[in-house]
Parts: sequence; C-alpha cells; structure tokens
Amino acid sequence: MSAFKTFLDVMPVLLLFALGVGLRSWKILDPATTAGLKSIVVNLALPVLLFDAFFRLRPDSRTAFLVIAVFASCILMVFVGRLASRVVGLDSPYAPLMFEGFEAGMLGYGLFLGIAGDANLPFFAACDLGQVLFVFSVLQAQLLSLPARLSSKSAARGPGRGGADPGAELETARERARSLVLNFLRSPIVLAILLGLVAGLVARELAASGSTGASAFIAAGTPAGAALSPAAPDPVALFAGPFWHLVAILKSLTVPLICFVIGSGIELDRENLAFALKLTATRIVLLAALAFAVGELFARRLLGLPDIYRFAVLVLFLLPPPFVIAVFMPVHDEAENRRVATTLSTHSLASIVAVAAAAAFFGAA
Repeated sequence: MSAFKTFLDVMPVLLLFALGVGLRSWKILDPATTAGLKSIVVNLALPVLLFDAFFRLRPDSRTAFLVIAVFASCILMVFVGRLASRVVGLDSPYAPLMFEGFEAGMLGYGLFLGIAGDANLPFFAACDLGQVLFVFSVLQAQLLSLPARLSSKSAARGPGRGGADPGAELETARERARSLVLNFLRSPIVLAILLGLVAGLVARELAASGSTGASAFIAAGTPAGAALSPAAPDPVALFAGPFWHLVAILKSLTVPLICFVIGSGIELDRENLAFALKLTATRIVLLAALAFAVGELFARRLLGLPDIYRFAVLVLFLLPPPFVIAVFMPVHDEAENRRVATTLSTHSLASIVAVAAAAAFFGAA
C-alpha cells in the first residue's frame, strides 16, 4: 500500500509531462512558445531554485567527498561510454558522449522536487554539484573539440590532403579554451550555484557572530520560515520575508514549466528509435549499478550520510544525458541531430518512468 501511495504522489508530475505532450498536439505550444518557456526556465526559474537549494545546503567534509565521488563517476563514464558504444554497436561519434553527465537542470530538479519535496532539495543539489563541474569542464571541452576532430579525420581520408597546420590547431585550441571559460562564467546555472553557496556561508557566519538580521534572513528562507523570525524590528528581517516569498513564487514555476518544455519537445524518429533504445537501456543499467556503488556503498555506508542521499544519487544517475549535447552539435549534420534528439527524448521518457518506480520502491522501503 505504501508503494502505491508513493506512486500516487508521483502522478501529478507524470501528468504534467503528459500535459506537455498534449499541449503540443493541440497546437497550444509551438516551437517558438516552447523556446520562450525554456528560456524562462534556464535564465530565471531554475537559477532561483538553485540559489535557494544551495543557500540552504550546509556543506561539510562528507558532502565534499560525495561531490568528488560524483565527479569521478562522470570521469569513469567517459571511458565506459567509449567501451560500451563499441560493444553494443552504437555507430555514432556522439554515442560515447551520451553516456556522460546528467540532465539535472531541465529534468532532475523538477522530478526530485515533485517527488521528495522542497525540504530535501539541498540533498539533491549536493549530489548535482559534482556533475555540474564535469559538464562545464570535461564534457563541454569534448563537445567543442569533436566537430574539429571529425573534420580532421574527414580531411585525412581525402585525396591529396596535407597535414594539419600546427599554428591553426593551436589557435583553435585557444578558441575552444576561451569558449569553455566564457560558457562557465556566463552560465546562469553556475552563477546561481556560486551565489547560493557564498550567500549561505556568509549568512551563517554572520548569524553565528550574533547578527539578528542574518538569523532572520536564514530563518525566513527555511520551509518553516516566517515563524522563526525575531519579533524585534530589523531592516533585514523586514526585507527577508518579501524576498523569500518572491523566491517561492518563482520556484513554483520550475516544475510545471520544465514538464511542459520536456513533454512538448519529445521527438521520436522511427529510423533512430532502435539506436535510442539500445543506448538508453545500456546507459540505465550501467548507471544504476554505479548509483548503488556511490549512493549506497560510498555515501550511506562509508560516509554515513542520511538515507535521502541514496535516493538523490539514484535519481541523478537515472537521468538522461545533458541536453547541452544537442546545442553544441553542428546544425548541418541533420542525421546526427535527429539521432541525438530521438535518444534524448527516449531516455527522458525512460528516466521519468525509472525515477517514478524508484520513488515507489524507496517510499515503501
């Protein structure tokens, strides 16, 4: 009965995804409208949610080790993805990259928030931090360099082609490094995470030193919030209530908008469906096993972290590859774009079902 009740708790999130599919079918959400909603999520709603989650996160040495473990898992999947692509027969230069990283931003936070609730969101944020560092460094470096590597291979196979110009290659490498740094520094996701961590650390230090304003600001930002605010009038206390109320309003947009964007963006190309299913099944099996090692054996048993971290790691590792892979692909390569889009869509659907099943299982446990 407990598992059934937990599944019923997940149903609103599943229905929101289905509603997104319906809104596209009913011509209410066209590509331009969906792009606008996605822009709101990426540049406003999700950064606000991340700021709030990382502000409430209280990092210590154990969570630092967990961040390192998640980052190391992503590095491991770089090599596992290449091997698995060859073993399973995934004939695409982008197949190994789709074994790396997780789409926590546009899918993971919405799913976890809808299932585990706002109070548990900082636990998922702690798990996500390691893969954020991986995506904005290792994965993006591979995505920026892949088109050039493919062009070099094509040129090397062509008749009468000479070797590559070392000076041009060095300049290209510099441009890629510059783009990598700029993408990291300009990302609203990264800025929100850094601002949340720094603001939370500073506020807690001020509160520990006796600042009633900082204590009021921290208290107003908790789910129990306003009831903990001091009775004495304080400018910061007066500001804290409206500020966190605005944060709560913007956060509430995240789950429905993400569900609508993902649901309306589902693309299933029949020609590439077999490829997508093969990659999705292989990735889920591999990462479910890795999630057990990181979440259960490392985080829960070795580090002694609360049980919620086990579920947070599992949700993270069941997510599809980062959608940023499609953003960095050359527009003219239509065949690979369709293949990647179908794989991301297929994996998103499989992830939603897998996370819902995991929620029912852990809810019963």
